[in-house]
Parts: sequence; C-alpha cells; structure tokens
Amino acid sequence: MKYDRMNYLRRIELWGALSAAMCIGCWSDSNLPELAEVTGTVLLDGEPVPNARLQFLPAEGRPSYGKTDEDGQFRLRYNLREDGAVLGNHRVEITTEDLIEDAETEKSIKVPERIPKKYNVNSELVMEVAPGYNDFTIELVGQ
Repeated sequence: MKYDRMNYLRRIELWGALSAAMCIGCWSDSNLPELAEVTGTVLLDGEPVPNARLQFLPAEGRPSYGKTDEDGQFRLRYNLREDGAVLGNHRVEITTEDLIEDAETEKSIKVPERIPKKYNVNSELVMEVAPGYNDFTIELVGQ
C-alpha cells in the first residue's frame, strides 16, 4: 500500500514538472520577430502633443503602440512584455480622440481630436524602423 502511494505521488510530481515546463515553453519569447527600440516625439505645428496614441502598423505582423507623455515623447511597445517594433516600413496612425469619465456625473465625455484626419485611421505617414535604436521626431502639420 505504501508503494502504491509513493508511486502515485511520484506521478503527480512528474505531471507537475511536465506541466510547468510546458507553460514556460508557451511563455517563451523565442517566436518573436526581430524587434528594434523605437522612441520619439510627436509635434503638431512645432508644439509637443501630449496624450496622443500611436500605432505603427507593419505590412505584415503585429503592430506596435505607444502613448505620448506631457512633452509629446513616446516609447513603442510590441506587446505587454516587449518594447519595440518589427523591422521595416510602418504606416503610422496618431490620434488624441478619447473617452473619459466625468467624476461628478459618471458619464463618458468625448475628448475632441486635435490631430488632423490625414494622420488618423487613413494615415499615409510612413516610418522605417531599422535595426538598433530608432528615435523619431514626427512633425505633423495642422490643417
């Protein structure tokens, strides 16, 4: 009886170890494409644009995203764990449109778009991400 219990416990340990190894393999970053660090500043008519959301959309693969700080500076993220963007040309979309909640009324308020439409969803702005470190100054022109 003691032998069967030991055998059972060893099987549980083995399955636990195998399950942990499989989970670690699932979380591995070995399937990531080559990424390059991307930072920069967004300017509209020469002035920094705070709270702008950016998407860098490559021809193939997952887009990268970022948000500007109060000085218009950003850093792109590829996913929740990795900074950067895939190498190559990216169509760049930039927007400041947002919904915020009014603390008093608890209603959503639409923050108006400050970026011209030509830089939003139908943007033709293209940036090339090269190997290594990329620091862009994105100069937008108002309408």
